[in-house]
Amino acid sequence: MLEQIELPLQYKIGNEKIDEQHTQLFIILMDMAKLIKNDAKKNEKQIEEEMNILLSSLRSYTQGHFQYEERHMEKMKYPDFENHKNMHKAFVDKIFDIQKNALKQKKEKILVLREMASYLKDWLMNHILQEDKKYCLYEKELTQQLISENKMKAQSPT
Repeated sequence: MLEQIELPLQYKIGNEKIDEQHTQLFIILMDMAKLIKNDAKKNEKQIEEEMNILLSSLRSYTQGHFQYEERHMEKMKYPDFENHKNMHKAFVDKIFDIQKNALKQKKEKILVLREMASYLKDWLMNHILQEDKKYCLYEKELTQQLISENKMKAQSPT
């Protein structure tokens, strides 16, 4: 189901590995949208099977992505690290809650998928454009500062 896409430029943060991971999350979102669009052609069991595959992909991929991002932020001593980490946790909790409530309420699977896709789309777009761009900017500033310090050291007489 997963295909290749190019991450739109406005969602690129400038870290190749993280941009690749964000692309995979958008692919999962696109696959959710395709399943929603084609729901009339499938029975509830087929929808449930495909939905479970997508949700499993989403859970495992976000877990790995968040761990990578958090290690990256820790290494550069990002000052808003704890807040960012809490946002990741809130995302995982919300996805879990949507699934749990769907089971309790015995909602139609396609309705659950729509709710999940809507949440994922909003969260991804806002999180990348706002929060991830913040630590990207911090990283660039840190890099510039290190370059400037190294130039000054190289220019100063010993």
